[in-house]
Amino acid sequence: MTYPDAQGTAGDELEAIVRQIELVPPEEAVDFLRAEVQRRARILRTFMHTAPDDAEVVAQLDEVDVKRVVQLVGTARTALSMIAAAIVELSITARGIADTMHWMELRPVGKQSGQPHLGIDITYIIAYRALTREQRWLLHSLAVWAAPPATLSREHALTVARESAAVLEMLVTADDLDRLVALGLADLADLSVDDGDVLRSPSTYRRIALDPYVRAVAGSGLATWRAEGVDLPPDLAHLTPAEIAFATFTNWATRFATIIAGPTLPTIDAAAEDEGDAEPDDADDAGAGLTPDPALEALTDVEAWVALAPEAPHVLLAADLARQMRAPEYVYHLCQMLVPLLRRRATPEARAILRPLLETGLICARAASATNETLLLATQLADVALDDEDFARATLFADEALVAALAGKDLRAIGFATRRVAALALRAGDAARALTTARQAVALAQAERDEATLRESIALLAAATRLAGDAPT
Repeated sequence: MTYPDAQGTAGDELEAIVRQIELVPPEEAVDFLRAEVQRRARILRTFMHTAPDDAEVVAQLDEVDVKRVVQLVGTARTALSMIAAAIVELSITARGIADTMHWMELRPVGKQSGQPHLGIDITYIIAYRALTREQRWLLHSLAVWAAPPATLSREHALTVARESAAVLEMLVTADDLDRLVALGLADLADLSVDDGDVLRSPSTYRRIALDPYVRAVAGSGLATWRAEGVDLPPDLAHLTPAEIAFATFTNWATRFATIIAGPTLPTIDAAAEDEGDAEPDDADDAGAGLTPDPALEALTDVEAWVALAPEAPHVLLAADLARQMRAPEYVYHLCQMLVPLLRRRATPEARAILRPLLETGLICARAASATNETLLLATQLADVALDDEDFARATLFADEALVAALAGKDLRAIGFATRRVAALALRAGDAARALTTARQAVALAQAERDEATLRESIALLAAATRLAGDAPT
């Protein structure tokens, strides 16, 4: 297995994120910061089971010199929220902020226009320097997950962070996540507990969110990790910490998909049966302990969708990571587990997940010259295209499935793919092709001696003959 380079956000993408940073109007920035400090102070005192003391908060704000703080860090909403957390949690002052900026060789952001991200850089560094090694790993591992607006399940994110950190001989706990939230590096973003009368499990609705720019900075930090002094297992000794995070995340996704699918594995199309299980050979060992939530087993389709929908961006990211890691078995596994549920769901939202998942699988199958997987995935993509009423796209995938079936020399699969091509040719009004492929389908059905497929093939031939007879000469 090879791994993608552990790199931060690409330059063009980072520039787009910077352009989208939300700014507080300058005339409102001081009041915003004061209100944010007071809000966080009340949260802290509630957590510590002591009554809020507004007078103490006001005195602290007077000592901080809020106007000077705004001048130093600028008016980016994220920067002001994070510096408010640092004022409450770390007792940072304007002098402390200025010292950090001197160390970073930065001038006051308020005196510079067009660079609002610098204020977030300053507040990020102030918070980051207060983190333990475990908390830093947790923050960096959160950046592996899908980009905003996707939120992260607190339970699932901690599962991945704990398992990857354990390999690096670190113990990550829920308290570490609470610390990131307290310092404004992550935010709580809980979903509604119920969705259409279906009760969400805590692993689904209790979530966190990362600011896009904070995520970009944390993602670049992942590549700086080293494993000095850590005795890695022999099978992982060649991996960097970043690659361990990627692999753990991908293992989580395959485990999650298995749980969502339920205890009974979905039936694999006959065209792929010769290939056996698409599950990774080391599925019992890779990511052991990563089972996200056994309570999700045996869900109804509606319940499974409620659990899957918030995680869909992460599952798709995991599939793409597996493709980059040249580990197609993980992508096939995700398809095997989730495609039946998504097909039964049959909504535009489900197809928006189904389509890119299958496309990633097909890219893997093509690269590996895996004929059975190509046949299965191309056939399923043809079905999705038909659901979208995109007949040209359906025909392209059906043709690819037929080529794969011919390469696999499976008579039954060839017959199925040929009938599919004939049916699509009929729908497209292509009389010549419909007639040719329908005749081939009849011949294949006769060779198989399968009465049901023979009747279907004869019906296709009859329809193709009528179409040809009606066609202008």
